[in-house]
Amino acid sequence: MPKMLILTSSFPPLENDFAGCFVLEFAKSLSHIYEIEVLTPASLSAKSEESWGNIKISRFNYLPFKRLQSLDSARDLQPLLEKSLLARLEIIPFFIVFCWKAFFLAKSVDVICSHWLVPSALVGSLITLLQKKKHLVIEHSGALNFLNKLFLGRYLLKFIAYGSKNIVVVSQELKEKLLKLAPELVNKTSVIPMGVDCNFYQPKANSIKSQKTILFLGRLVKIKGVDILLKALANCLDIKLLIAGDGEQRKELEELAIRLNAPAKFLGTVTGKTKLELLQSCDLVVIPSIILPDGRTEGTPLVCLEAFACAKAVIASDVGGLSFLVIDGKVGYLSQPANIKELREKIFSLISDNNKLKLMGESARKLAEKYDWTKISQEFYLLLKQ
Repeated sequence: MPKMLILTSSFPPLENDFAGCFVLEFAKSLSHIYEIEVLTPASLSAKSEESWGNIKISRFNYLPFKRLQSLDSARDLQPLLEKSLLARLEIIPFFIVFCWKAFFLAKSVDVICSHWLVPSALVGSLITLLQKKKHLVIEHSGALNFLNKLFLGRYLLKFIAYGSKNIVVVSQELKEKLLKLAPELVNKTSVIPMGVDCNFYQPKANSIKSQKTILFLGRLVKIKGVDILLKALANCLDIKLLIAGDGEQRKELEELAIRLNAPAKFLGTVTGKTKLELLQSCDLVVIPSIILPDGRTEGTPLVCLEAFACAKAVIASDVGGLSFLVIDGKVGYLSQPANIKELREKIFSLISDNNKLKLMGESARKLAEKYDWTKISQEFYLLLKQ
């Protein structure tokens, strides 16, 4: 069986954790074709070496003591680097050790797959040029926005492309951004979204309830726009809003919910069966993502596909990959980002119509089946075989 080395700066510290879970799902989907090893930064809550099924995970330290490291695989690195001078100072030892570990692991593999253009794909391209390996890059959003802001971003992107077989982006919107930065890469760029496990995420029949439940599921960080959702549902005590997830904004959002008299219950991080049950039992999923001042947007949040697979309609902001995934009026609605009035109106127009919720949910399930990991992994495999 051929071997694949996955390089990633984000990966779950525990098998059922939320951070970087789509990278793990990607690895699982190809594990029947490749022997897979994942190289990722260390995390305080994770072992240095372990195996989950037939996927081997190696986590590296770049400082003498793990507790001193800011660049943790369970954290979102881009906002951390923007806010913390200490984290930026750690970039040099981080990058050197990442390259060093990847160089030796890559000797015995057939394919290198890097998630995010920086730092992983930059490391992967360097190793590929030295060892003549096949290298596939997958970009999810954040790193491309980072390169767009760098003075030398275009040249770094061209170098990464030179050391890669193909650059895959997870949405058409990201492809347009990439080609705006480097138009000459048009023949080296493909769009393949992340997938969803439709065997695990299944619909479940629910009785019609008088009090509707709205679910937000994701990290509690600025780009997710949870404050917009709370403002849209201020004083709406006849519905239930469940906010599942954790992050740096949690305390701030809990205080905002109290001030606004929003019907919000904060559940913390949910995974596995609990996450499935929440998706199955809610009436509507809302993804109120925003565009940050620097232009950063979402890639394609996995929760959207998970909601579709559970036959749930989705109201999402018209940003990033959501603009292409949520077919307006068929599987849910698109709302202009940060438009509180429009979001409120669309939520209430949908939850007041049980028939529409049902029909949109059925259409959403059919759409999710097109993104099942069995089909998405085959697209990646065929791309690597070409």
